[in-house]
Amino acid sequence: MAKAKVVLTDYVWDSLDVEKRTLEGLAELVALKTKTPEEFLPYVEDCDALLNTYAGPITTDVMARMPDCKIIARYGIGVDTIDLEAATKAGIIVTNNPTYCIEEVAEHTMALMLSCARKVARYDRLVRAGKWELAPRKLMFRLAGSTLGLVGFGHIGQQVAARAAAFGMRVLFFDPIIVEGRGVKAKKVDLPELLREADFVSLHPCR
Repeated sequence: MAKAKVVLTDYVWDSLDVEKRTLEGLAELVALKTKTPEEFLPYVEDCDALLNTYAGPITTDVMARMPDCKIIARYGIGVDTIDLEAATKAGIIVTNNPTYCIEEVAEHTMALMLSCARKVARYDRLVRAGKWELAPRKLMFRLAGSTLGLVGFGHIGQQVAARAAAFGMRVLFFDPIIVEGRGVKAKKVDLPELLREADFVSLHPCR
């Protein structure tokens, strides 16, 4: 029985050991580093499955060139590189990784807020320039007691809320789907109120 063919359109990590180990004995892995369909199309016309990171868009026309493809698996939370309606019509299953980098993004959000509040980047540049002084009208302030407004209260937003609460921040959120804090100390408000009240506004997917 011939092995299935799995094409990886693009990747940004150093090792493919996990992919090779997972597919060993089951499929041939063709790993590419492409950015556009024009670059990966010659390799996918006879593929059984497609792994995708950023390369795209994977449209109706692209799928028409992959008649044997049964599944497109996206590395990451979003599926914005893939035309879901076209995939459904073509009978192609689309998957994603709904828990990818939730903690990392939440931590990075806090890092950016701290940088804004403590003026880390600005004062780093001043010190490197040989200046040890407070920049006029650019005073530092604390996160504690300030208000964070989260637009979108999915998995990432909830993780950010938990971290912000630990810093003593008041947390508001706006989400068209989620109606309560889901165990996190956060208050749902409408978008105008959030924008009016928040000292920081952070945007996150609703899912």
